[in-house]
Amino acid sequence: MNRWISVLIMSYILLAISWWGYLLYIKNDKYYEVLISQEIQASEIKTILEEKKDQSTMIVSEGIVLAASVLLGLWLINRSINREITSVNNQNNFLLSISHELKSPIAAIKLAIQTLKRKELKIEQKELLLDRAILDSDRLEKMIENVLITANFDNSSFQVFIEQIELVEVISKIIREHQQLSLRDIYLTNDLTKNLYLTDESIIRIIVDNLLENAVKYSEPNERIDVKLYETGSELNIQVEDLGIGISEKDKFKVIDRFYRGDNKNVRKQKGAGLGLYIVKRLSDKLNGSLSISDNLPKGIIIGVKLPIRD
Repeated sequence: MNRWISVLIMSYILLAISWWGYLLYIKNDKYYEVLISQEIQASEIKTILEEKKDQSTMIVSEGIVLAASVLLGLWLINRSINREITSVNNQNNFLLSISHELKSPIAAIKLAIQTLKRKELKIEQKELLLDRAILDSDRLEKMIENVLITANFDNSSFQVFIEQIELVEVISKIIREHQQLSLRDIYLTNDLTKNLYLTDESIIRIIVDNLLENAVKYSEPNERIDVKLYETGSELNIQVEDLGIGISEKDKFKVIDRFYRGDNKNVRKQKGAGLGLYIVKRLSDKLNGSLSISDNLPKGIIIGVKLPIRD
C-alpha cells in the first residue's frame, strides 16, 4: 500500500512540474509577443527574439532536468522497496525452511531414542539406530554451525586462523563422510604438487562440506560427483562437479545471496535454507579467494573456489 502511495505522489509531482512548465513556456511566449507588438526599432526586435529563444531554452532544459530528477527519485524509491520486499520474503522463506530443517533431525533422533527405550532390539538393530541418530545429530550440528557463521560474518568476532594443513587428507575425510551419509559415488582427482598448505582448516572444511552437500542435494543418486584439486600459478583450486539440475543463468548471480533459493521447482522441493553458497562465497573472500559457477557438460554445474597459495 505504501509503495503505491509513493508512486502516486511522485507521479502527481511529475505531472505538476510538466503542467507548470508548460504554462511558464506559454506565458514566456506571450510576454515576448507583447514586446514585439509594440513600436520598437528593428534592431531591438532581433535582441528580443534572441532573449526569447534563450528564455524558452532555459525553461525547457530546466523542466527536463527537474522531471528527470523526479523520475530518478521514483526509480530509486521503487528499487529500494523491491529490495526490501525481496529481503523480507527471503528471510520469511529462510525461517520456514530452517524451522523444518531443524525439526526433521530432532524428530529422527527422538524417534531413535524412543525406539531404543521401548523395544528389545538386536545388537545390529541398536547399532543401526544409533548410527542414524549420530548422522542426524551431525546434520543438525552443521545447520546450526551455518546459521552461526552467517550471523558472525558482519562482526569482528569472526577470525581467520592460518595454519599448515594436510589438504588432501582433510578433503578426503569430508568426501568419505558424505559418501557414508548419502551412499553416493564421489571421486577425488588430486593434481596438487604438494600436500601441505597454509590456510584455515575449519574454513576449508566448511567450504567443501557445503559444496558437496549442494552437489548431493541437486543431483540424482546414480549420478557421480567429482572433486578436483589442482594449482594454476599461485592459486589453489578446489572444484566440485555434478550432473544434476544445474543453475539457470539468471540465478548464477543470485545464488550467492543470503537466503536466496532459485525459482526452479526442483530446487524448491529440496531441503535447504539458502545459505550454502552464500557461506562459501563469504568464506572464500575471507581467505582472499574467489568463487566461480559454470555449466557442466552434458549437464549439471561446476562450482570452483580459488585460494591464494601462501608460502
